[in-house]
Formats: sequence, structure tokens, C-alpha cells
Amino acid sequence: MLFSRERMQYTSTMPVICQSECLAAEPGVVFEIIATVDRYPDFVPWCTGAWQETLAPNQTLATIEVAAGPFHERLTTRNMLESPRAITMELVSGPFRHLHGIWQLAPCEEGTVVTLRLDFTLRNRLLAMAVSRSMDRVSSRLIAAFRQRVEEAVVQKSQAAGR
Repeated sequence: MLFSRERMQYTSTMPVICQSECLAAEPGVVFEIIATVDRYPDFVPWCTGAWQETLAPNQTLATIEVAAGPFHERLTTRNMLESPRAITMELVSGPFRHLHGIWQLAPCEEGTVVTLRLDFTLRNRLLAMAVSRSMDRVSSRLIAAFRQRVEEAVVQKSQAAGR
């Protein structure tokens, strides 16, 4: 399984996270899991609630609640869906001063190369200090959660096909 990670970088004052991994599933399967935000509490660490509203055929408004230790936050993004290639996220509200993210999916021999890139600045300095120390671990756990969910979906699909 291919895995690459750029360490947390800073462009002026904005951290940038970028991680890629090759998953053994078709792009459409991976895209559906990423795009179905209201299922995140079932498998995403720290996600305690999630809702999404369709704004247009290729656009959703997604809100997630995150709890980690003493921190409890709600984040809302406007998501542009380009099935099965990309999901672009723009901040609507939440603990960030700035947030731009993109999930990119590309076919590969083993299945799909998934890349998550996040550019952000947090509003709260205390939260920013805590997050900056652990963001590499946080993003790795996030990617691992999606990898496990994709693997489960592939197994379920193969079991259903065998019936």
C-alpha cells in the first residue's frame, strides 16, 4: 500500500497538511464514503455528530461536531462535489479563521490514490498550539479511519456479490 506524507508545512502563518494513500477500491466507492458526511460519526475519530444538506446537485453544506479532550467544536463547510475525482471544502463557520481543503482521487493499479490537502488557520491561539503539535498524528488517524471504512465497504460489496 502506497503511503506518502508531507510534514506539516507553513505558508506565512497557515499550516498545510497533505497526505496521500493508495486504497484498494474503485474511485466511486472511495468518493461515496468521503462525500457521505452524515455517516462520519460511525468511523471518524473525534466526530460526535454530522449533518449535511444538498444545496445543488454538486454542492453540499456539511457540519461536523468534533470533541477531543476539553475541546468541543462545530465546523461547517461548503463542499463542491466532482464525482468521482474531487471534493473541495470551503469554510462557512467554525474554529478556523481560514480553511480550504480538497480530497483528490485518481485511479491507480491497486485502486485509488486519495490525497487530502488542508490549508488552515485556527482562531483560538490555545487550540492552535494544541493542534499544531498533534496535527500530523490527527491527519494520519483521519486517513486511517477512511482507509478502514473503504476496506469494510470492499468486503461488504464482495460478500454481497457472492450471494
